[in-house]
Amino acid sequence: MRIVDPYWGERLYPKPMLTGDKPATLTESQSELLQRLAVMRAESHLGAQWNQVNDTLQLLNQAPFSLQPPVVWQARPVPDLLWAFQLHGWDWAWPALCDEEGRHGFLALWQDWLHQVPMGRGVAWEPYPTSRRLIAWSAAWHFLERDPQLAAAIGQQAAFLADHLERDLDNNHLVANAKALAWVGLLLPHLPNATQWRQRGLECLWQTLESQVRNDGSHFENSSGYHMAVWLDGLETALLAGASGEWVPETAWQALEKMGDFALALRRPDGRLPLLNDSIEDEPVPAESLFALAADAFDRSDLAWAAGHPDAKAPQQQSVAFPDAGYAILRAGALPHQLYLLFDAGSLGPLHCPGHGHADALSFELWSGEQALIIDPGTYQYPAGQWRDYFRSTAAHSTATVDGQNQSVFAGPFRVADMARAQLTAATLAEGALEVAGEHDGYMRLADPVVHQRRLRVHGAEYITITDSFIGEGEHDVVLHFHLTPCTVEQRDVSSAQAIFPGDVRLDVNVSSSVKGTLLTEEGWMSRSWYEKEPTPVLAYRVRVKLPTKITTHLVIKRNKT
Repeated sequence: MRIVDPYWGERLYPKPMLTGDKPATLTESQSELLQRLAVMRAESHLGAQWNQVNDTLQLLNQAPFSLQPPVVWQARPVPDLLWAFQLHGWDWAWPALCDEEGRHGFLALWQDWLHQVPMGRGVAWEPYPTSRRLIAWSAAWHFLERDPQLAAAIGQQAAFLADHLERDLDNNHLVANAKALAWVGLLLPHLPNATQWRQRGLECLWQTLESQVRNDGSHFENSSGYHMAVWLDGLETALLAGASGEWVPETAWQALEKMGDFALALRRPDGRLPLLNDSIEDEPVPAESLFALAADAFDRSDLAWAAGHPDAKAPQQQSVAFPDAGYAILRAGALPHQLYLLFDAGSLGPLHCPGHGHADALSFELWSGEQALIIDPGTYQYPAGQWRDYFRSTAAHSTATVDGQNQSVFAGPFRVADMARAQLTAATLAEGALEVAGEHDGYMRLADPVVHQRRLRVHGAEYITITDSFIGEGEHDVVLHFHLTPCTVEQRDVSSAQAIFPGDVRLDVNVSSSVKGTLLTEEGWMSRSWYEKEPTPVLAYRVRVKLPTKITTHLVIKRNKT
């Protein structure tokens, strides 16, 4: 199709001939929902990147890009496909739908895009950005006086997308494809094939949610960022379908509510989710915005609390395990200094395409109150290169490397040649006896195969014991990594150190093994947003030891009593 589309796209997908019948207007429920979603999207990180005063757009924290018509829509100022996906996806344009002046700007850019971007050619016509664009344009059509030219362009692109669903890739892309078809059918019912698109989009979305959302509420890509993206796409579409008088199956509502339970359980003390696998802070929208939408959809006070509603009572947050995802969240002590520990014994993602997975099996995050102590480093970028490799690597996570190898072998920025299989093997969540365990087989590929097992036990809000077991034969180089947030590290001796964080929160780290190793402070990195990173200290315990062996780590949290 990539060969055919640029030459035959206009003939294969002609713009529909619209009748003179007056298009149906939005119902009051549809109008209120679209206005709310437009405001929510406008307040997102991506929505804030369009400077309508200067006619510039800043994507992925790169240099501002001119949106003064004529726009150079085919530009690729950075060698990152995601930059072009975001440009042609139009999610940045939602703010224009919230005021009259912005709508005129949207209309001018839309006309410029249609004039300059040839049908079926280039990144703009990849199914994913086409899907994001159709969603934004379908909503915009109602804000832009229901322009007939825009309706015809939407119809043409919906017909194109219907023949280009990403069933091979699946994952969050197929969710976006299905959502786009559903939205076109729901919001522009006067288009010739609107009924077919609506039915096909909704049916595909409900089936996809059923196959991608596990029984424990986790999305099967095992990325907290894409969990939120799929949850948002599914929830927005279910709400729009309901407002349009369409039946939404109970199984879809149940899956969406379970996704909310999962997100609520993962929620860190700062209100955000940990950056598991490929994830960026506050994308696609800030967590509290999505919690607010879900709180109204399900009439849940705990979700309203997570959204920051001042009248919502804080729920009793408990330790919980998600065996399908391979995650466990342990909470101990009382607020405001409650301990939060996330243990990751999950897979890299679905076997057919684990492209957003990191080699992070048996890693963990640790918080004391609102102070982050040990964290997942984040993502930084998608294109192949040094930093993509670093942020996906085992050494960049708070787990163990053997012989300097990654647990999984990567074959490009979104492919895995040899994937470690990890699992949560035990979880005791009774108060006063918090303990989780997991293992992975990523090092079974070595000449001397090794299985890594890890057990974490929480003794109240200030003390954690970690036992790492390495099962195998022969001598191996083993390194335990502890990725700290910015702090000062004081070395005590070859096996212990103290990290001093803001607010005088301290973390004592003491490691012991049968053969004495060395605890060193090394340089690491963390990234909360695209192409932005900052150095962080890493405590690395290095030892060469004959297997089988066990290494025990004691973590003690101390606070200034004053």
